[in-house]
Amino acid sequence: MDIYFDRYIPEMTAADLKQILRPVLDFDAKSREEAYLETVPPKVKQAIENHHVLVGMDREMVTFAKGRPPKKVRERDGEADYEEWIYGEPPQDVEFVRFMGDEVVRLETMKVDGQKLVKTAREVDFDPAPKVAKQDDVRPTTAPSLHRPGENPDTADPVRNTVPAHVPVYVPEPPASPDPTQRPNLLSSPVR
Repeated sequence: MDIYFDRYIPEMTAADLKQILRPVLDFDAKSREEAYLETVPPKVKQAIENHHVLVGMDREMVTFAKGRPPKKVRERDGEADYEEWIYGEPPQDVEFVRFMGDEVVRLETMKVDGQKLVKTAREVDFDPAPKVAKQDDVRPTTAPSLHRPGENPDTADPVRNTVPAHVPVYVPEPPASPDPTQRPNLLSSPVR
């Protein structure tokens, strides 16, 4: 990107230059994390900002809260497969985040003093999927139309509102390839 000034470059601050570039660049754009934090419940948002994991979070939330795990372990407990993400190494606290599917089902923290904290009770509840609006609810009251004001679209054109019957389509057969014996031989034809 080039910025051209007429005759000389005026003295300006960084804020002045930012104001010149504002029509081209969006300086108020949110980072990926800021945009993501607006989509989660307040309790989860606070946990992510404080780098804590809650039972019930999904993998994406844990990644935003703690980052990518340095170690992963996949195992089987009876009939269920699970994956544990391990954060930290002794002599620090070590957290074991257990996933079944895409959800944290167990959080185990081994403290430096030897204390072991285990959480299995769900701490995060998400609202069910939002209600999907019906087709009629989505259509604006002043939807564009080719009908005249006051004209009922269902009865305006009876020809268009009927379901057409199946009409066979005529597809011509491709022309037959010419018979090589009927083709004129250009090499043997007399030249005038």
